[in-house]
Amino acid sequence: MLLFRSEEGVRQWCAARHREPGAILTLEEAWRAAIARFGPVLDPAYRGLDLADLTARFHAQGFTGPFWDPT
Repeated sequence: MLLFRSEEGVRQWCAARHREPGAILTLEEAWRAAIARFGPVLDPAYRGLDLADLTARFHAQGFTGPFWDPT
């Protein structure tokens, strides 16, 4: 994860390195994504997430599109 001041900063960084931007998130969105991914780890009954469960958790937080759909 890289932090930038603006989306324009992301685009400039990517252009300079001939890369396509991935998902561009605000700090609040990044926090929600982290909770979706790592929140269950604190549950004593946690036994891991399969890809479908993880994708469903991201979708439930509003993260959709090609970046969030690994299939």
